[in-house]
Amino acid sequence: MRWFLCLLSLCVVSSVTAQQYSAEQYIAAVRAGAPEGGVYARLRMEHSVGGGKASVLQVQVKRRPGTDGGTDQLYQLLYPKERKGEGLLIHINGRQFSGATYAPGLGVENLKSSSAGDALFGTALTIEDLRATFLNWPSQTIIGQEKIGSVPCTIVESKPDASGKGAICARSWIDSTRLVTMRLQFFIGGTDKIVKDVETHKVSRGKSGRYLPVSFTVTNHETGASTKVEGVRSDSGLSYTDADFSPKALETVTAGAGE
Repeated sequence: MRWFLCLLSLCVVSSVTAQQYSAEQYIAAVRAGAPEGGVYARLRMEHSVGGGKASVLQVQVKRRPGTDGGTDQLYQLLYPKERKGEGLLIHINGRQFSGATYAPGLGVENLKSSSAGDALFGTALTIEDLRATFLNWPSQTIIGQEKIGSVPCTIVESKPDASGKGAICARSWIDSTRLVTMRLQFFIGGTDKIVKDVETHKVSRGKSGRYLPVSFTVTNHETGASTKVEGVRSDSGLSYTDADFSPKALETVTAGAGE
């Protein structure tokens, strides 16, 4: 869930000016923005294709640090009623991932290496988005400054090849003061064709002092699918056990902390 939780909890508070950061430091700040300990989040997703009628999903997310430096993540549908219980259990560590999906009546299906492009509950978000591999690409370059609305941002271009000649690239518009990612775009390398983008609509400062995107939209320009994600609630610093991320947990919807 790295990229997805980065969108929920990007950035660290800083008073250092933009000119004092390198591209690598901006990306490191984004990576460091993930919350510590166990996390529970409730999300509202509004999904549409080609501007058609939107469908609404409610999703709960559980996350914890893994013992190998990765993360364990569990996503489960709460609404609509007829789909309640659909889930994704995934362990992500760098470029590696494993896990399974579950749907009532259909059972469990293990993830494969080819599953990276699979959509999360049919939305514009994919497993590859949750992995956020671009945050670990070896080529990071500052390519400009631009305002998103009234927010001054530094644009960092990321490429998967150290020579900067990767087949794809990602561009992050990072708030130069709060270090929140305000816009993220993925391009086919060497062209200006955008294949996917993320626009942050609302940012809020959490109890930890970090600034958090609490509303954003993901758009897949190849399929026309668009999903608006809004955080309904979020708790961090929670304690989870192995049982909370077991195959049994994938097949059973349990409430979050304090519910």
